Amino acid sequence: AGFIELMKKNRAFYSATHTVFEACGDLAGWSRRLQEFDDRGRIPAGAYEALRAPDAIARWEKSWTNTAYTKKKLPILRANLKRLSDAGIAIAAGTDTGVPGVVLGVASQIELLLHVEAGLSTAAALQAATIGAAQMIGAGKDLGLIAPGHRADLVVLDADPLADIRTVRRISRVMKAGILR
Repeated sequence: AGFIELMKKNRAFYSATHTVFEACGDLAGWSRRLQEFDDRGRIPAGAYEALRAPDAIARWEKSWTNTAYTKKKLPILRANLKRLSDAGIAIAAGTDTGVPGVVLGVASQIELLLHVEAGLSTAAALQAATIGAAQMIGAGKDLGLIAPGHRADLVVLDADPLADIRTVRRISRVMKAGILR
């Protein structure tokens, strides 16, 4: 309770970066889950396969000596996200992209699924990726909302992410600085 009060007092944000911990706990299993999630094949299959190669796993386990511990503690990470969200702590989605297994683009999308799996509503997960992230970096006056005065940066989906958060991967169009691309 003291930690939560300290976060509230300091108006701190929480970014769970579930993707990096999921990768750390089981790189091979995580790469399979990422590949299944990437059902449109945005990332070449070979990239996922490379993460599962025995030499990649050996390097991974050598650099992360606590993989078994991390895998065991994943339920606590999920519970902490839910607890902090329920306590009113601002949540910002983050991934630690650049770490092997945290695949650019796909990791950002699956991070939202992991938020929902941890017990957050789909709306809360979307807010963590939009206004929460914008506010965390001090850009909440310009980014993160569809409103007058905010930059017109948005992603148009082919499906409703409030009905199923997995549809965040169904990108139809992207608007950047008011220009549809």
